[in-house]
Amino acid sequence: MRAPSDLAALIRRHFPALDPRRLEALPHVRWGGDSDAVLVDGALVFRFPRSEEVARGLAVEVCLLPDLAERAPLPIPRFRYVARDGATGAPLFVGYPLIPGAPLTAARFAALAGDPAAVERAAAGLGGFLAALHRFPVARARACGVPAPGHPPREEVAARHAALRERVYPVLARDERAYLDRLFAAYLGDPAHFGWPPAVCHGDLTSDHILAADKSALTGIIDFGDLRIGDPAGDFVWRFEYGDAFFRRVLAHYAAPVGDPDAFARVVGFRWRLMGVSQLGYGLATGSAADVEEGRAALRARLRDYPV
Repeated sequence: MRAPSDLAALIRRHFPALDPRRLEALPHVRWGGDSDAVLVDGALVFRFPRSEEVARGLAVEVCLLPDLAERAPLPIPRFRYVARDGATGAPLFVGYPLIPGAPLTAARFAALAGDPAAVERAAAGLGGFLAALHRFPVARARACGVPAPGHPPREEVAARHAALRERVYPVLARDERAYLDRLFAAYLGDPAHFGWPPAVCHGDLTSDHILAADKSALTGIIDFGDLRIGDPAGDFVWRFEYGDAFFRRVLAHYAAPVGDPDAFARVVGFRWRLMGVSQLGYGLATGSAADVEEGRAALRARLRDYPV
């Protein structure tokens, strides 16, 4: 991460009216961390992309999030400060008012389990947010540069399997490869798994990006750097942190098409089982031994605890 003094200087250069006094680094809870993020004077979050690719993703957020914020029932980042390249106008970094609350970890969610009213408020908030996101106009998202699949959903999944075979299978054990083959075969073999249209998706909606106050309603959703058009089931992988009962309550508040709810639940499980191998692939691509090790451990845990 760049030195706080350097980040403060960047903020002052682009926004002379601001005079940052205290910068606190915001940790990246899970693998990734493609931006430097700091809390400024306890009130503003500033994000600084670490690469050109991440900067292009930030431009997508700057375009789409203001519109989504007007539609969503939960707070999301509202960029008050957008520093732009003087020549191209492309966003360089952004700042927005801090959204209160802390990540709704599995442990924090378990503490709510004894309060049915609090659980129902959380289910209503999350279901309403996901419905608003997944019903966001796809044409508008495309105009903002949100990545979209080039082929029908079934072909996209088959292509992903082929890519894993080429890039990741060489480092996997035989039982790991066999597990993934069975997983993809079960998914691709059931037409009910393709019973809903592609939608605008958060792309990384795990518990660290769902904020809540203690024993209260959700307070917001953060980190939209992986926005994409794809399978909305991928935005329900928190199911394995919060449990099936909560998953079904969220679906009850989710006013978007899911086809057969049981098939939708199976696809959520498919997406979640692939998270470890996705991290492993990320580690191979970036040369991160830590991500390779953590991704393999997650894959082994899925193989052990969730056989196919």
